[in-house]
Amino acid sequence: MDHCWSTLRQSGEFDFQILSNANIKTEANTPFRKDNFQTQAIAVADDKGVDFEKLKTNIDAFNPDVVVVSGWNTPEYVKLVKSSTGRDRKFILAMDNPWTGSWKQRLARFVMKSYFRHFDAVMVPGERGFLLAKNLGFKESQIVKGLYGINYRFCASSDDQRRHEQTAWPKRFLSVGRLVENKGVSTLVEGYRLYREMVASPWPLRVVGTGPLASLVTDCPGIEFRGFVQPADMQREWAESGAYVISSSYDPWPLALVEACAAGLPIIHTHACGSSVELVRNGYNGIGIGANDPYQMARALSQIHHAYDRLPTMGARSRQMANAYDGPSWVQKWIEMLERLDCQSTVSENLAS
Repeated sequence: MDHCWSTLRQSGEFDFQILSNANIKTEANTPFRKDNFQTQAIAVADDKGVDFEKLKTNIDAFNPDVVVVSGWNTPEYVKLVKSSTGRDRKFILAMDNPWTGSWKQRLARFVMKSYFRHFDAVMVPGERGFLLAKNLGFKESQIVKGLYGINYRFCASSDDQRRHEQTAWPKRFLSVGRLVENKGVSTLVEGYRLYREMVASPWPLRVVGTGPLASLVTDCPGIEFRGFVQPADMQREWAESGAYVISSSYDPWPLALVEACAAGLPIIHTHACGSSVELVRNGYNGIGIGANDPYQMARALSQIHHAYDRLPTMGARSRQMANAYDGPSWVQKWIEMLERLDCQSTVSENLAS
């Protein structure tokens, strides 16, 4: 997002301000070095939650034409939107939740109706988010895909590095993500253990990330635990790997999968990963499996292992699939959406007169 926001600022099209509800608890598993970010956010939360007055004061001082609200589960955000009725300001709902058909989502269409009616548009990352927005009552004309983007050029340079520096395609699996329950860490570890029993010369599995389940990936045969790696240092991890593995049991639209595609890696993913819908085609540039199934994971690892000669071609296909999510493309999607909202406003005014 830092890259996308920086690209937006460089375009000269808009001025913007980022207000963040991140706090110590939410950042414990993602210890990014913020001094590496080009765009700094203003914190409006502490360990007790969002400070509504601080949130409102910052927005009133900046006086934006458009407010992009992240999600619909933060009470202070709901209060802010509902209290802004009558202002000459557009509201866009940004959410990456996938449609699951749960009772909570089905009821939200009615329970949150008074909140949703304030929004002029909703931005989602892909098809599963589109289905949720539609089932929440938004018109198709209000829903726009393109919530997330990546630093494509940075990621893709690791593919160039791999192809130029390696005498052969790397025989190593890579997994990147928070080591928490919904990332399917135990499925990954057990599946990898079973895979090692299935092949004569198993490849190592490099794990990048941190979290409360880090103990599951330490001191395991074949697993190279790297801990948390800053984004600026990820090129080497991608370049030294031959395939990417993501084992989540729930993952709305993981950007790590998109970055791995941009880095030119074949993908093993669970169907729980929302971004796989847009980025991975089974047998073309990756393999999709059911979540929480170590045996399917083991078979997928073995399939990639035995498809070694095809991996460079699969990786090139992944890179092509990810090209649509680079920073400039992300900026263009937002510009087009905002221009469309402005046009709709003008049409409404003309019709009213």
